[in-house]
Amino acid sequence: KEVPADLIDDLYELMAVSALLRTYLGGDGQELGRLGSLSLDAARQSFKKVDKDLHKLEAAAIVARRLADTPPIGVGYGRKADFTELRLLKNEVGLTRPRTPLRDVVHRAGRALQVLKPVWMMSPTSIAQFIRPGSLNFDLLIIDEASQMRPEFSVSCIMRADQFVVVGDANQLPPSDHFQVASSDDGQDDGDGVGVNEGTESILDLANQRFRTKPRLKWHYRSQHESLIQFSNREFYHRDLVVFPSPTANDDELLGVKCFYAPSFYPDTCYESSINQREAELVIEQAFGLMQTHPERSIGIVAMNAKQTELLQNEFDRLIVEEERVRKYVEAFAGTIDEFFIKNLENVQGDERDIILFAGGLFLMYKATSEIHAAVVGHDEDSERKVKHLSFTTAIIQISILDVVFA
Repeated sequence: KEVPADLIDDLYELMAVSALLRTYLGGDGQELGRLGSLSLDAARQSFKKVDKDLHKLEAAAIVARRLADTPPIGVGYGRKADFTELRLLKNEVGLTRPRTPLRDVVHRAGRALQVLKPVWMMSPTSIAQFIRPGSLNFDLLIIDEASQMRPEFSVSCIMRADQFVVVGDANQLPPSDHFQVASSDDGQDDGDGVGVNEGTESILDLANQRFRTKPRLKWHYRSQHESLIQFSNREFYHRDLVVFPSPTANDDELLGVKCFYAPSFYPDTCYESSINQREAELVIEQAFGLMQTHPERSIGIVAMNAKQTELLQNEFDRLIVEEERVRKYVEAFAGTIDEFFIKNLENVQGDERDIILFAGGLFLMYKATSEIHAAVVGHDEDSERKVKHLSFTTAIIQISILDVVFA
């Protein structure tokens, strides 16, 4: 039978897929073919339950082993200033107003504290402030969000650990020099080959230069829709991230990236003096609608400049006065990590909400990120030539990846 020329490509694809299916179903697929959808679903549910039970049992086993540890008793007689370890802690707990400074308590009862609390979470400043050098040591130090920590700030932490792990994303916005005093160093290297390179901005940069073993986490699981990470994966991660397709992509209209063009709603939309009244009204309307239809979802609004942020805040404050449903929504999230916010672009780093509404077009996005670049990097011509493109794109990627869960 003759086949039209325009169908040859489709016919070839059909034959290739059919051959692959026959090969698979005749081999490994035979076992799968004997199972129905109900059997597979039951197996998945059973695996999920066993996996969760194993996690709980492992956690319980770790706690049980640590509860078996006995903290050192220490000295509990004589002057109170001579008390140490567990005796000192019991004495301090019994006081209405403890008088011993926390730094002294950590120094004199450090081993007992480590037995009672094996895992400590502290900032570099707190470590330097409360743990005296040489008085306390840790088996393992984990530096999280390492792209935001300067090498000099991490030294006090590393000195107090036997080994350390550096965790971070090199594509995030680096620590800013905007509020730092300019260095008087002339920038000349002493040539010993062991110093920190001029371009090193964070402990993550230094670790990437010095460490040979650099495992990379490739599974992206935070976004509930693949379109949220698609651009970042292509432009910044070289398509190396493993992104899982959303099982409800076509069923949930809330998932994914959506664009609302203000002039389509308000033909008289006008951007003037760094503000857009109609755009602000549209954003508030969208937020109000989401609060009514999805009150269980947290929301954040991001504007591209301070004036537009102020306008949005004023419009939302008016809405709170007029609508009791909005007041109840705001009160429901008040005091939680998902509290409703309206912020300027450069103040959003680290915030994560279910729904993020960006107020501003491409021009404003470029202008705002350029201003962040100027504040962070400065106007030195040499530094601009080296990192201008990187700083601009990392500002975009920081907002796109960390601040958007789904929109």
